[in-house]
Amino acid sequence: MLSVMIGGTALIGVGLVYEIMSASAVNEGDLAQSDEYSKTAGTFLISGAVVMLGSVPFFLMSSSNFNKSINLYNSEMRSRSGKTAVTMDLNLTGNGAKICLKF
Repeated sequence: MLSVMIGGTALIGVGLVYEIMSASAVNEGDLAQSDEYSKTAGTFLISGAVVMLGSVPFFLMSSSNFNKSINLYNSEMRSRSGKTAVTMDLNLTGNGAKICLKF
């Protein structure tokens, strides 16, 4: 879902670039080109805003589910507190080192 938000941000960025190009065309006296740039900028800015605003509910739902899964895992670990613990070991081998996580 984060990639959709990044895509919306990219669309807004492109829209801002076209808006700057429009302002530059006005400074140069080319009003026809400025009008074209403004229309394109508006399209990108509106599209980016719609994509970003549309992705917010999905982002919030996924964040909520992620927090629920962490809480579920932590509650199970508390109920098995003496039985199983997560350990992390750093083992040296002939070729280097490895990290072992044991659940």
